[in-house]
Amino acid sequence: MRITSYKRAVEYLESLIPNKNTGKRLYKLERVAHLLELMGNPHESFKSIHIGGTAGKGSITYITAGILKKAGYKAGLHISPHINRVNERIQVNGKEISDKDLTELVEWAKPKIEKTGRETDGLPTYFEAVVAIAFEHFRRKKVDVAAIEVGLGGKLDATNVITPLVSVITNIHFDHRNILGWTVGAIARNKAGIIKEGVPVVTGATQKDALEVIKKKAKKEKAPLTIMGRDVQTKLKKLGPEGLLLNVKTKKETYLNLKTPLLGEYQAVNIATAITALEKSKLKVSKETIRKALREVRIPGRIEAFNIKTLHGNKTIILDGAHNPKKMESFVQTIKKLFPKKKFTFIFAIKKGKNQTGTMRKIAPITRKIYFSQFLSTTDFGKKKSKSARSLSLKMKKVSKVERRIVRSPEEALDLAIKEFKGDDIIIVTGSFYLVGEVRARIFESLLKKKVK
Repeated sequence: MRITSYKRAVEYLESLIPNKNTGKRLYKLERVAHLLELMGNPHESFKSIHIGGTAGKGSITYITAGILKKAGYKAGLHISPHINRVNERIQVNGKEISDKDLTELVEWAKPKIEKTGRETDGLPTYFEAVVAIAFEHFRRKKVDVAAIEVGLGGKLDATNVITPLVSVITNIHFDHRNILGWTVGAIARNKAGIIKEGVPVVTGATQKDALEVIKKKAKKEKAPLTIMGRDVQTKLKKLGPEGLLLNVKTKKETYLNLKTPLLGEYQAVNIATAITALEKSKLKVSKETIRKALREVRIPGRIEAFNIKTLHGNKTIILDGAHNPKKMESFVQTIKKLFPKKKFTFIFAIKKGKNQTGTMRKIAPITRKIYFSQFLSTTDFGKKKSKSARSLSLKMKKVSKVERRIVRSPEEALDLAIKEFKGDDIIIVTGSFYLVGEVRARIFESLLKKKVK
């Protein structure tokens, strides 16, 4: 069947999502390398910066690509997962791949994907196919340099076919433990798999076990290592509703009074990491370019705020994809500094298998009322259900006495949160990027176009 529409293109890609019968296909670097060879190795047509780790890798990817664009490079960006549409994963100079281009690329790649399936241990996965298509898109658009976010882990991730100008490994926390390992050291060994021979490495890892693993791997590969906090200093001077003001001091330069609209306190270190990586890449990027780019950077789903006028008052809706206790702790710290001594309306849903109680404990002290909702989303690994809203509500009851309400859909939860509290209010949507995606779609499709009745 030919791929003649965007809908068919998306359906074909989703048909590659592994299931219980094809789980062995999940992690095999040779398979994506074979597919790329059939495509003519498009990843060799552009330079790259490779960004892995646990916390902050998506933000650093966006920040890096934004600075590269402002510096005059044709800048590619690959991120995952997407929030609303797969197009978000593949961008050039801040513009998502068009439906037309994606459709044409899937049609072009389909016979190569299927030939790879015949000549290797199975069809490429959804993630592998999207990565390969992203690289071909970058080649066709004549991208100069791309910021490439690791999908999962590092060593066997499909993006690890590239030889970048610099590799970045952010701080490391427990996540995907059933796949990456049950200790910080084991997870670090997987993520350190992106370190290549002679390629500079920048890391924000702080845990002793993780840092030792990264140091050992960098030494083995003779890869010059820069450690944030030891070799690069970051000073957050101001955090407010308008964004951050910070200083960054590397071994090469001092950057004073950098301003950005990004709201997360943790974004200060992410910005410093991106700047350091660009220095180590030896690409030509001026201090003034960095300053200008940071004023314009926007990152979907990371303390992303929308101010909306409704018939029930002015509502500030804050979206953040924090989905584990550590990320939620960082998010709450920022919110408390932005809005001291205030409690909030929350809309919350979280995937099965996540640390639900631990994550909810972090938000309980700043919660006035919480709407528990649920979702069913298609991910790189198949259909993913959230924990039931009822189950989450019962767990929260054991944690806190805050007012709770169970709502079937995220869209309905948002409408109720807007209507039930009269006057100006701040509504926080968090617990999962999939929840954020559904609410974000509602905001763009309806709330920004008309007042809520």
